[in-house]
Amino acid sequence: MKMYLPIWFYIGVLIIISLVIGIVFRVDFFLNWATPVFWTGYILVVDGVVYSFKGKSFVFYIGFPIVFLLSIFVWWFFEWTNIFLSNWHYHNLPDLLTRYIGYLWAFGTIIPAILLTYSLVLVITRDVKIEFHRFQVTNLLLGAMILLGLFFLLLPIVPFSMKYLDRSADPELFFWLKWLGDVKYSEYMAFAVWLSVFLILDPINYLMKKPSILGSIEKGNYKVILALSVAGIVCGVFWELVNWFAVIRWTYNVPILPQVKIFEMPILGYLGFIAFAWEIYDIVSFVFRSAIVRVQEWFV
Repeated sequence: MKMYLPIWFYIGVLIIISLVIGIVFRVDFFLNWATPVFWTGYILVVDGVVYSFKGKSFVFYIGFPIVFLLSIFVWWFFEWTNIFLSNWHYHNLPDLLTRYIGYLWAFGTIIPAILLTYSLVLVITRDVKIEFHRFQVTNLLLGAMILLGLFFLLLPIVPFSMKYLDRSADPELFFWLKWLGDVKYSEYMAFAVWLSVFLILDPINYLMKKPSILGSIEKGNYKVILALSVAGIVCGVFWELVNWFAVIRWTYNVPILPQVKIFEMPILGYLGFIAFAWEIYDIVSFVFRSAIVRVQEWFV
C-alpha cells in the first residue's frame, strides 16, 4: 500500500509554523492562545503521520468528539485536585468568557494529544517487540492496588479536613492526625494524585477484560507501558516548551527541588507526565474502550 500524508497533516504544519512566526514577531493572538493553537496543529500533524501508516484517522474517527469532551471533564477533575495540591497557577488570564473558551479548547486537546503520541510511538516501534517474563496478576494485587489508589486519592484532602477539625462531632476523635492540620502538607502529595487513577482503574479494566497495562504485562508485553511513558514525556516537554513562550501561561509551586527546572517545570514534575499518560489510557479504556482499540490496533 502506497503511503501518503493527508491534507490535514499540512494544515497542522501550517498552524505550527504560523504559531512560531507569531511568537517571534510577538503577535498577541498567538502569544495568548499559544497552548491550544499548538496542540491543534500537533494533533493534526501526528494524526496525519499515523494515518499514512494505518489508513485510519483518529481525528476524523466518529468517536473523536466523545474523546474531546472526555478530555475536558478529566482535566477539570485534575484542576479540582489542584485546589488541594496548589501545584500550578495560571497567569495573565483574560475576561471570563474568553477564559472559558480557552479552557474548553485547551482541555479538549489533552487526551487526544496523549493518545495520538502513544499511537505514533507504536507506529515508530511497530517492528520492535518488548517482551520480558510474564507477570502474574493475582486478586490480592488487584485489591491492594485499588485500595492504595483510593488512599492516594484521599490523601491530599486530609490536611484540609484536619485544618477544620473543629467542625467534626468530636474534635478529639482525630487527635492523632491534628499534626496534619497544615494545608502546606498537601503540596507534597502530587505523586498520590498522579498515581491514584491508574491504581484504581487499571485493575478494574483488567477484571472487565478491557485494555489495561496489567493485562499487557501479564502476557509479557511491556510495550504498552513503555510507549505510554514515552508519550507522556514527549507531551510533557511540548506542554512546557509552548508554555515557556506564552503570555497566558502557568507556573508551578513544587516544594521538592523547585529550582532545578526544564522550562517552567521542576525536573521531578516530569515523572508526573509518565503516570498521567497511564491514567489517561485507563480512563479512556474504562469509559470508551473502542477509542483505545482504534489507537493501538495492529501495533500491540
